[in-house]
Amino acid sequence: MPGAGAAYAAGGLPCARPALPTPLVVEPGQDVRLAGTDVCAVVTRTNQGVAVYGEIAPAGTRQVRGYFFFAEDGEVAVGKAGAGGTEYLFVKSQPPLPHRSPAPGSSQGAIVLQLGEVLRVDGTALVLAAGRNPGGEASLAVVLMPGTSVLNGSYEAGISEHEVVVLRWNSGKPTEVLVRAEPGSSTTTTSFPTTTTSTSTSSSSIAGPSDIGKSATLDGVRVKLVAIANGTEPATVYDAVPSSEAFNTATLEVTDAGKVTYDATSNGSTAIVGSDGKTYWPDIDYAVAGCGDFSSGGGTSLIELAPGQSETGCVHFIVPASVEVRAVAFSPEAVWQAGQYIVWKT
Repeated sequence: MPGAGAAYAAGGLPCARPALPTPLVVEPGQDVRLAGTDVCAVVTRTNQGVAVYGEIAPAGTRQVRGYFFFAEDGEVAVGKAGAGGTEYLFVKSQPPLPHRSPAPGSSQGAIVLQLGEVLRVDGTALVLAAGRNPGGEASLAVVLMPGTSVLNGSYEAGISEHEVVVLRWNSGKPTEVLVRAEPGSSTTTTSFPTTTTSTSTSSSSIAGPSDIGKSATLDGVRVKLVAIANGTEPATVYDAVPSSEAFNTATLEVTDAGKVTYDATSNGSTAIVGSDGKTYWPDIDYAVAGCGDFSSGGGTSLIELAPGQSETGCVHFIVPASVEVRAVAFSPEAVWQAGQYIVWKT
């Protein structure tokens, strides 16, 4: 899960001094969002019982925007999501718990966590707390804590809008073992221009009221916008989103028109502009009905094509229910700078 790390004031984590008489218990399937930020966590099931997974996420979505963290009874990890996929930066085993986690329950819904509040995860020793880091930023942290004391040898993962830190606790004192800068909050968005751009190779000129069904080539990759769907249904009941949100999807056909193998992730290379003028990035945690992901590279969003090969896949986005897709953008190399992406008007 995402961490807050050395982010906390002297004296330890807020969870060492619970602000609530009886900390709220969150169950698998519930989301926790730190009030007023893009930092959120999701409580989920694992083969060890329950775990907490957290990330930097734009409001109204669950899209990873840089670092994420994951913690369960036996392990804590911090990773980074990018155009090339997921990379783990820190993985450590946790010390044995004095008791095992109970069988996980099940629930739904979102919980907004205020500064100073503490959550216990389904009755386990995993504790999620909200506080401020030394820079004054609101941060979430998770730590292994039987009772109200930090377990010696346990790791705390913390995340804020601008940094991720992992601490190791001994005798009530934390030691930094990982510190990474965050790319920053994603609450500020910018819209792509609704014109087709190119850097090298040829580029098709796109014009008209709708560009659906048209192709363009950039850097040896030919991409066709096959279809757009607003309000797509979730694949299962576990993929359902709140009534205030909806799935919007873009179906793309990607062809390696160059002379070398092309590999990328659709999640890192695709974006949409909504009718509200905001840019949205793909959601990677939920699935939609009747809309298969790219899978040529063996992963649900990995595109791996030999010269001349093509593949069609669907990329989906969680947006406010009232928002429709107005433009789709694709960057073959996931470089979101002028001249490095194609845009279709819808």
